Amino acid sequence: MNIMKTLHFKITLLLYFSSIAIIAQTENLFSKNFETNDNTTVFITLSGEYVEIESSPDDKFYVDYNINFENYPDRKKQNIRDYVKIKAEINDNHITLESGSKSNRYRLDYIFGSLYKKDTLNKVSSSQKTKATILNEIKELTIRKPFYINYLEQKYRNDIKKRDELIEKYNRKKKRAFNKQIIIKVPVNLNLTIDAKYATILIKNDLKNKLSFRLDGGRFISKVLNNKANIIKAEDVVFAVESLNGGEISLKNINKGLIGSISNTIFSAEFSSIQIGELKENNVFDDFSNETVIHNFSNDFKSFDLNSEYSKIHFFRPKNDFTLKAIGYNTIVNLPNKDIKGTTKQENKKEEFFKLNTKDKGIFSGYINFDIIHGFIFIY
Repeated sequence: MNIMKTLHFKITLLLYFSSIAIIAQTENLFSKNFETNDNTTVFITLSGEYVEIESSPDDKFYVDYNINFENYPDRKKQNIRDYVKIKAEINDNHITLESGSKSNRYRLDYIFGSLYKKDTLNKVSSSQKTKATILNEIKELTIRKPFYINYLEQKYRNDIKKRDELIEKYNRKKKRAFNKQIIIKVPVNLNLTIDAKYATILIKNDLKNKLSFRLDGGRFISKVLNNKANIIKAEDVVFAVESLNGGEISLKNINKGLIGSISNTIFSAEFSSIQIGELKENNVFDDFSNETVIHNFSNDFKSFDLNSEYSKIHFFRPKNDFTLKAIGYNTIVNLPNKDIKGTTKQENKKEEFFKLNTKDKGIFSGYINFDIIHGFIFIY
């Protein structure tokens, strides 16, 4: 009898895993690779794609296009395949890769970005985050979820019970879906130029390549970007990078911006909400109508220059000694429950209006220089 039960269990288990294999199927629709050298360049054009970029195992440039079908009828799969438009070629040591969908599904990534409402950050003083906390939030964004799950998480972010009930209800349903994915593998010395719209770009490795990048709509999530020649521009996206070291970053209309750490970077943003886990050495910020929170300074940040108009700047004091000097006009400085609260003169002539020197720790960490017009400074 026990033998029969065991046999029945094995047959059931085999049928279960066989059904999974049938329910979820991955197809490779495109695969190419190219030999490269130190002088090879790459230009990538994307529209409405989900793309993962990672390091190449050798000196070749690889590109693969996969589709994962879940509970999708065979008779309808060809319609999805027909939407795929991708080509890659190499001429005169220059690689071009172009991919875009005829479908309007890609606009979901754009809509996804708009789900994040800018937080007013009224309670920043009681919610300082560690760098590790910011990194965990970035890691959460790398998880690929159905659009409806993203929608529920954002709509009911203040009602956890309602959110979990709706997500559980959704997960109980048998869903018919497909996910498209481009995987690009890049040799370490290759210069990359990327022009993308309504796309999700996920950089999975520490990227030392020179990167010229523009994204309008969608999501940009990356590990380490480490090249002083980088030029990155993004608008109407969710922007999250674990570590920025060098280059010029320009952001606009970023509802959710997360940076684990930043150093040696020229950083500008407009109409955006940005949180920084740790500000490290030698950064220059240019703000316009933003709300920026700097949760921590490194022990040796050396210098931090900020030019700002019509913005709110929140920062938690460095742990070691520092000097803060602020010039400008029409700006309110607020040190809640601490030293002072001050308001600059209501004049249109720039002048020094606030200075703060700390000398109680004996270890000097750096200089903070603010040039602020029509703004708010909150020091915690």
